[in-house]
Amino acid sequence: MKKITFDCDNTFGVNNCDVDDGLALLYLLGRKEANLIGITSCYGNSTIETTFSNTKRMLKEIKELNFSCDPKATLEVLTQSCPVSTATGNNCLAAYFTADEFKNRLENNKNGAGSYIYEKTGYLRINATKENANATIFLPKIKDLEAFKEEVYSGWLQAKIKIA
Repeated sequence: MKKITFDCDNTFGVNNCDVDDGLALLYLLGRKEANLIGITSCYGNSTIETTFSNTKRMLKEIKELNFSCDPKATLEVLTQSCPVSTATGNNCLAAYFTADEFKNRLENNKNGAGSYIYEKTGYLRINATKENANATIFLPKIKDLEAFKEEVYSGWLQAKIKIA
């Protein structure tokens, strides 16, 4: 099991802001092989005050009370002399989910994670076609798109959360 400290500029659920960090957090909560030991907040998608308070709000909403948020912890994590792996969705997440698929897979999910994601990202549409896309993002090509999508949905939908 990998120990993970998740550093994010989480604006999941904030109107007209990116939702990728919140989706990544829910994915990590749904993966058995991930031992999420901490969350730090940084700026990027918005101010540090917004990302910090938004992450606190999200953790409260999903009743994931085992975590606390500390924006100052980012510096500590990144300046320690232990090995650190860094992953970024900007370089490795080319998500091609159609609007219908996104809605059908998430909106009425029984455990609450899917409906929570759909409710908080209702304005988001991750599209496979240029005609329907809200933005053009150039990212690496995924070798097996269907397997990738199943892995992502599996992580999201296995997150055991309780909506406040």
